[in-house]
Amino acid sequence: MKKRVFSLILAVLLCISSLGALPTADAAEGWFAAWRSFVLGGGYHSVDPSRHDPSFCLHDLNRDGVPELLVFDAVSNNGSGYSHTVYTLRAGKVVECGSLRTMGGDVCRSIDSAYPGIFTDCYYHYAHWADYFTLDGTTLTQNQILMSNNRNDPKVYVETFHTQDSKLDQAYQNRITLGQYTQQEIREMGWDTFVGMYFKPCGGFYDVYPTDYYAPAVSWAVDRGVTSGVDEGLFGPNEVCTRAQTVTFLWRAAGEPAPRSRSCPFADVPKNAYYYDAVLWAVENKITSGTGASTFGPNEPCVRAQVVTFLYRAAGEPRIPDAPLYFRDVPPSAYYAEAVRWAVAKRITAGTSDTTFSPMDPCTRAQIVTFLYRSR
Repeated sequence: MKKRVFSLILAVLLCISSLGALPTADAAEGWFAAWRSFVLGGGYHSVDPSRHDPSFCLHDLNRDGVPELLVFDAVSNNGSGYSHTVYTLRAGKVVECGSLRTMGGDVCRSIDSAYPGIFTDCYYHYAHWADYFTLDGTTLTQNQILMSNNRNDPKVYVETFHTQDSKLDQAYQNRITLGQYTQQEIREMGWDTFVGMYFKPCGGFYDVYPTDYYAPAVSWAVDRGVTSGVDEGLFGPNEVCTRAQTVTFLWRAAGEPAPRSRSCPFADVPKNAYYYDAVLWAVENKITSGTGASTFGPNEPCVRAQVVTFLYRAAGEPRIPDAPLYFRDVPPSAYYAEAVRWAVAKRITAGTSDTTFSPMDPCTRAQIVTFLYRSR
């Protein structure tokens, strides 16, 4: 018997070693295409293909905008234990984070966004316990939240919660089962449909949640042709916007007016650049004068001070002398002071805190489309 067990262990180890390292996903593709390649493009290899087809589901365990992939692919010898392996993407690489054990139970998420982790249920004979898994970077943490001694007999079915967090208790009660699909099922339904099972596209983007503060702005920006995202199915809300992208957004929001001149004063703005006409228009309308006499700095990050100044100048530089300026990091003599005063009065921005505007912080795509949306 011992010899047989040793042989089985050796066979499994040889099988695992033959798989090699996990493949690298192209970071430029974004998670939408990267996970598609991993699941359907031959990146994933089953632990034991002779036993059953692996099934897959997606869930953003830490609400960082990049969902993790959960793979159900291992069954214990007695058939009662199930394992869901969690994979995440880090710097373009697929990283295995650990496993969720679910003995006869489901993998669930809560409808409460404050608890983005995974809930699992395990049943063994008359016992029932539930766990809540969270992800920090690539570290998967297990928290037991309840136990019961008998789930079949109402007289003795007593659940004891091991958490003092009543909100976590409520989040568990409001859980939703995550559907799991095999590779064949995903191919038949299509990758877009599969992803849509877990993320409701907002503006056509799977990384924009309907509850995000910038969701209405993104939908508006897409409808107006201001932006089409950074990649297939992705908006990239947390990506920093460049000066070229910012003036292009502003130009498109204005209806893409044709510039009167075809001569550009900036040596770093080629004629075939997508932002060429936007820069010409912005210079003609005195929205920007560049970063130097002959440079525009198209690839430089656009900071918050520059963005509100662009918007302010595009609006005609309206004076609002009575509007207070509470931010201690906006000197009255700063070139952007009046722009900030106007933007606050128009409720385009409320700053980064009650007393700070953070003028030199780079502006993200989510922030810029929100500024544009509010300044209509």
